[in-house]
Parts: sequence; C-alpha cells; structure tokens
Amino acid sequence: MKTDTNTNIAIVRRYFDAVARGDLATVRRHLEALGIAAPDLLDAYRAMARRVVVVALAKGSIDAPTATAVLGVLGAPARSEPPSE
Repeated sequence: MKTDTNTNIAIVRRYFDAVARGDLATVRRHLEALGIAAPDLLDAYRAMARRVVVVALAKGSIDAPTATAVLGVLGAPARSEPPSE
C-alpha cells in the first residue's frame, strides 16, 4: 500500500498528539497496539514520545505533573536512548 506524505504526517501526528496533550489513556492504547502489531517499534515510539513530552512541557502544552505521568506510562528509556534535556 502506497501512502502520500500528508497521510504519513497524519499518522505520526495522531500518535504523538496524544502525548503532547497528556492523554494517558490514548498513550496506553498506542503502546498496547504497537506491542501487538509492531513490537519492534516500541522503543522508537517511546524515544520519540519522550522528546514530545520535553517539547510540550517547554511550550506549556502540558504541566509538570502531566509530563511526569506520561513519562511513567512510557516506562524507562532504552539503554541506547540519549538522556532527555
């Protein structure tokens, strides 16, 4: 199946908008769905989601307690993942 750039961007946005707004239930569902459909992508999703949390916190989209809660749902960073700023 071929997708265009706009479709790909929409898919990525759908996954990470939930992180940026602190929607814990949706983030949990994303992790569960990826764990079933594409477990090899879980570490990449978690790494990107952690970066989104940093940006959302800096922009004021989420507060510190929400950021902490999202990071808790995401779990500990993979060993190869660089530390957050």
